[in-house]
Amino acid sequence: MATILFPRKGDRLRAHSVFFQAARVAASGYGVISGMVPSRSSATAIAVASGTYRGGNTPIPYAGGSLTSIPAAGAGKHRYDLVVFDCSDDTLKRIEGSEDTPTLPTDFLENLQPIPPELASAQQVLLGIFIVTSSGIQNQAHGHYCTAGVANMIIEVPNSVEGPASSVNSNMTEYDGTTGKSIKDGGLTHANVADAISKKHTHTGDVHYINFNFTGGGGVIQIGLAGGVQIPWAGTITEARLLSVDVTTGSIAVSVWKGTFAIPPVVGGLIDTFSISNGVKSQETGLSIAVAAGDILYFNVDSVTSLKLVLLILKLVVT
Repeated sequence: MATILFPRKGDRLRAHSVFFQAARVAASGYGVISGMVPSRSSATAIAVASGTYRGGNTPIPYAGGSLTSIPAAGAGKHRYDLVVFDCSDDTLKRIEGSEDTPTLPTDFLENLQPIPPELASAQQVLLGIFIVTSSGIQNQAHGHYCTAGVANMIIEVPNSVEGPASSVNSNMTEYDGTTGKSIKDGGLTHANVADAISKKHTHTGDVHYINFNFTGGGGVIQIGLAGGVQIPWAGTITEARLLSVDVTTGSIAVSVWKGTFAIPPVVGGLIDTFSISNGVKSQETGLSIAVAAGDILYFNVDSVTSLKLVLLILKLVVT
């Protein structure tokens, strides 16, 4: 997606508070890496393209979505609604603005009234603002910033950030947040890296993602123990996703075991089993699996058919 400098000369846009809120959300590590552009699909619906977003510094694929049954404004009124992606629960949402008589009936964000609503949390990524009239979502361009009634408000964020990681990856390097040294360079030992990162970089309620790749090295993934990761944060795993990265269709069942550095995980430490059944992805929500800072998760492939590269994503809410 090409970056659009916003605003542009001649657009005469008002300095609405949501613009500055969106910038602060992006600065905190939540935002769009690529794609996810909103557009008008009808007078009552908004479509959002597929893409990739960063939730707390972790790149996550997004399959695309839509918002439907959007009500029209009253006669002679305008309303400005937000299209947001909420990283706290990974859902596409609409935040409805208040209707008012526009200062200039042919304008959009140049108006003093009505004003767009504000973001509801610091984990909501602003994708767009759209104008709704008595005829529904307006099919009209405005200045450089709006096509068919939808202003693309995406602030692109980089694929990764500098400094200590705020997610765990199976091939990550762990760093001491004070000295900048990696573990292998003598910065920290495995016994205290989780505690150091957790204390410096997380707060209760923060959402992080634990990523682990199962790979067959070009062939089908092998059955058996695939590896493990250490968890830097105490929290609760609330969701699990499995994704066939190369979109190969197949099946896989994986078990996740939990232990500590002192007591390695064993089969008896099973916390859950996740699977794809003859497809390319699966998702389990509503989980409540407690982990402590320093716990080690091991990942075992119980069975597999056809799949060559699979990503497991565990959503962890810090407690």
